[in-house]
Amino acid sequence: MVSGAEAQIEGIWGGAAASFFDLTFLSNRSWYESGKCVVFVLAGIAYKAEPASLEPLVIAPESALADMLQNQMEITDEKALEVGTEASCILAHIDEWDRDDYWFRGSVRTVKAFEDWLGQSWWRVRACVMRMETEADHLQDAELDIFVTGRAWSGHEPPQVGKDIEGTLWLQGRLWWPGESDA
Repeated sequence: MVSGAEAQIEGIWGGAAASFFDLTFLSNRSWYESGKCVVFVLAGIAYKAEPASLEPLVIAPESALADMLQNQMEITDEKALEVGTEASCILAHIDEWDRDDYWFRGSVRTVKAFEDWLGQSWWRVRACVMRMETEADHLQDAELDIFVTGRAWSGHEPPQVGKDIEGTLWLQGRLWWPGESDA
C-alpha cells in the first residue's frame, strides 16, 4: 500500500498464497487486521486469453515446481520434466510482473457475452483455475470469473463452454464478508 487509498491484499485461496488488487479497500479498510480471516470475491481481468495449447508444459529441473513434482512422483533424473496440461487447472503467479498478475489455464464452465461495452465486445468466462484438497481428501474445483475483451482474445471463435483456455490476468477482489469465517 503506497497511498492509503488502495491496496494489494495477500491471502490464502484453497491453501495457496494469492495476491490481488482490492477494489473496495478505501471504503472497507476499517475491517482489516493482519491475520484476521475475511472473505473476498475474486475475479480476473485478462491481459491476454486464447484457446489453450495442447503442448506439454516443460519444467526446468532447477525450478521449485520441478522439486515439488520430483518429491511427489519420486523422479530422480535431472532432465527437464514434460507435463501434459490437457484439462488442467492452473493459476500461477508471474514472477517478473506485479504481485497480482497471474498466468492461468483452465476449463471453461460458463460464458456470458456482452456487446459494445466501452466500444468493444467482451465475455465473462468462468473457468476452473485450481483444484483444492478438502478436509475429506476430495478435490474441489476453484472457479474464477475472468473478464476477456475482444482485444484480449486471440481465438478465431469466442470462448466456449467445455474448452480449455489460457492467458494472463490481473487478479482483483472485493470484500464480501468482514466477519470471522470458516473459509
